[in-house]
Amino acid sequence: MNKELASNVRSALRREQREPAAAGARHADLYESAPVGYLTLDRHGDISRANDAAGLLLNTSCDQLVGHSLASFIIAADRNGYDCFLQRALGSNHQEQCEAVLRRTDGAEHYVRVQGQWDEQSQELLVVLVDISDRRAVEKRLSVHLAAMSLFHDITTQFTSNRELAPLMDAVVDTAIKISGCDMGLLQTANPENGALQIVAQHGCPPAMLERLAALNADSPSPDARAPWQKQRTLSEDIESASSTIDPGLRQILRAAGVRAMLCTPLMSHHGRFLGMVSAFWRKPPQLDAIVLDLIETLAHQVAALLDYRFTEHEREQLARLIEYTGHAVITTDLKGCVTYMNPAGRRLIGMASNKSLGELRFSDYVPPEWHEFLLDTIGPAIDERGVWVGEMQLRNLRTGALVDVFNTVFLIRDPQTRGPWCYASVNRDITETKRTDEELKHLQAEMQQLLQWQVAHQTVAAIAHEINQPLNAVTAYSEAAQQLLGKLNQPPEKLAHVLECITQQADRAGKVVRELITFLDKGETTVETIDLKEVVRKAIAVAKSTSHGKFRIATDFAPDLKPVRANRPQISKVIVVLLQNSMDAMLGAGSRGRITISGHVCAEGDKAHITIQDQGPGLDATAAQRIFEPFFTTKPRGIGMGLTISRALIEAQGGKLWCEIGTGPGATFHFTLPLAP
Repeated sequence: MNKELASNVRSALRREQREPAAAGARHADLYESAPVGYLTLDRHGDISRANDAAGLLLNTSCDQLVGHSLASFIIAADRNGYDCFLQRALGSNHQEQCEAVLRRTDGAEHYVRVQGQWDEQSQELLVVLVDISDRRAVEKRLSVHLAAMSLFHDITTQFTSNRELAPLMDAVVDTAIKISGCDMGLLQTANPENGALQIVAQHGCPPAMLERLAALNADSPSPDARAPWQKQRTLSEDIESASSTIDPGLRQILRAAGVRAMLCTPLMSHHGRFLGMVSAFWRKPPQLDAIVLDLIETLAHQVAALLDYRFTEHEREQLARLIEYTGHAVITTDLKGCVTYMNPAGRRLIGMASNKSLGELRFSDYVPPEWHEFLLDTIGPAIDERGVWVGEMQLRNLRTGALVDVFNTVFLIRDPQTRGPWCYASVNRDITETKRTDEELKHLQAEMQQLLQWQVAHQTVAAIAHEINQPLNAVTAYSEAAQQLLGKLNQPPEKLAHVLECITQQADRAGKVVRELITFLDKGETTVETIDLKEVVRKAIAVAKSTSHGKFRIATDFAPDLKPVRANRPQISKVIVVLLQNSMDAMLGAGSRGRITISGHVCAEGDKAHITIQDQGPGLDATAAQRIFEPFFTTKPRGIGMGLTISRALIEAQGGKLWCEIGTGPGATFHFTLPLAP
């Protein structure tokens, strides 16, 4: 019995000795393989023991950690915080903790949470190191995001409360600097006309840098001319090595300002229009991550949206002013034909007071009834098929009832969201006066053509009469002489006398026919009236241009004291048209597009008006100038040579004079005078 009891006691003692050893072994295995760093520190903060995770965290072996102070691995900025933690942990039985940045032996840094509790039994500080770098990175990104969102909100609030762009642009640059941590910030906007970049806001940029950048922008206005200002984000972490993306002139400017790196982010509208550029500059290599770049990109998108809204708003205001002050009637109607808008010109056109409400006014109210069928059968289908109709029609003035001729453009406006039909718009140009002027010109042209035909016949007959009268007179004279000689003979041959008498009669008869024809052509009375030469010249210019095949500039220069004259209006108009057409034909034949000048003044004698017409054509040689007024003489391939002959006759018939001057300048110069009205 005693032996059995002793054996049991010995077994129990051996079991009790094995269990603590197993527990200790299990504890050691857990200590070494734990995913967090375990350290044991003495009262001085020196490491007495460390597990593998702690060695891995500090990039050294466990044995090499022993004897080193944990504080030696804490960066200087966090040393005070760690010292406070150590004092608290050594003087308390409670768990204490702090957060700090550990610098590994290879220089890398990690955020860690340090947890420690004093063990009275072992008189050691048990420390746990937990790597929280990922968490801190997330927190940092979140913090940056929150700060950026706050700044973005401030910019938007500032834009909505104050529409001035200058403070807004300054806020954008400041925000870019805060987000990126750059040393200098710059905001440039693109000129809508030529794309040239203009500096509108900056922070920290030296004046010399700004001046040279402005000069560089002026020399190369296109944003596509230099790679850094391309329409995509450009990051140059070292401007010296980025030789392929930086203009040499720009690199020199940045180098002089001490810039080492730069980030250029374009401002693009939602339509793809280049609006400008926001740029950040560093004097040392930047620490940029994807989060910062994305935030800068977001800032650029927000600023671009605000600028696009401002530009669009400005364009809308300009368009609204243009529509409001244009001389053409602009009218919009809904799909049912009710008028929704009418500009002042439209109200004047249809006779509506500016203060009168459109009310239930419909498009058909001011369209004459005879045009309703055309509106339904022609205009409507054209808009449905092509979206627009262009042509002439008539509208009715509601106040006077008068019909107004208009050149009308009617088109469909679609909803910008659904692209479905939204409303109709029409732009109406009043052509009543234009059509009246066209009718006057046609009448004047017909009148001048009739006058020309009449004068051509007159001058032709006069020329023929001049040539025929001489031989007829000679025939008559010889016949009479022959008759006289025969009369002296004692027995004249009766047959010969009869023949000679017949010759004389027929010659007299031919001369009488010519004189009667000339008298018939001359019997039309020429109406003389007091006319304003300036007005006659203006209408003659319109007629000449309407019949010309080229584009010519015709300038007038009349003396202020030029008085009215007494003359026949159609005839003087025809003379001016002939002279202008001759000048245009000569310049067109020579391939010239020069200017024709018409000037007028009162002659020195004070009794006549003097008009000069000078062109810039090939001019006339001396021979042509001497014969230019002869009937049937012409320098034109298809001319009949009667225009200047008739013109001189018309001017001289009214007491004036028409002549050509040689050697006064380029081209040909013609002058004519007319008596002043009493």
